[in-house]
Amino acid sequence: MSDVGRIFRCGPTPGLKTRPTCVTQVSSGVILRSCTVPLEIAQFVVAAFEAYALAGVGFALMFLPRAVVRLDPRVAGAPKTLRLLILPGVVALWPLFAWRWMTGAHEPIERNPHRAKARETLPGASRSGELAP
Repeated sequence: MSDVGRIFRCGPTPGLKTRPTCVTQVSSGVILRSCTVPLEIAQFVVAAFEAYALAGVGFALMFLPRAVVRLDPRVAGAPKTLRLLILPGVVALWPLFAWRWMTGAHEPIERNPHRAKARETLPGASRSGELAP
């Protein structure tokens, strides 16, 4: 007898609440397995994501009006709508921006083959990685 189209159900082990309930289905020789996650775990993951996003929004409200200029001086002369454009990125990457803000890190010097070639051809280029004016 073939197992094609047959559905096998395995429930949680009695006394063990953390094991997911799984459904395995054999379809055309391919085993399809679907597991459900307990509601408590799903709620925890969603709550953790919400807390991270809320912390990011709070950080962005403090960071974007003033502190972003410290990390990138070119933002000072940019239109205010630029800050709205970078808002989602700041909310998502707020731990990185917080670390750079607290440590006083400056804008990183970009190192790539194009800059290296330009540094070789410019006579006044310094060795610190910056291009000559």
